[in-house]
Amino acid sequence: MGEGNFEVLDQATVDGATWYTVSCRKDVSIWVREHGVENKEWFDHIDSKWMLHRNVFDIHEELYTYLKLSWGE
Repeated sequence: MGEGNFEVLDQATVDGATWYTVSCRKDVSIWVREHGVENKEWFDHIDSKWMLHRNVFDIHEELYTYLKLSWGE
């Protein structure tokens, strides 16, 4: 991850909504867990090898917008 608070790694459209795969600093990860609804607005990211990555989330576009407004540069 770069110098910022979070980095978008990927994005995809699922059921007509945009989802973002985001890598976050630890404090931003805590914010995501506190402000979003688990398994509805965010999921822990699981890669193609079924590995869970700490501080990497798949988040819905609405939560991403809130994240960007709260933590964006």
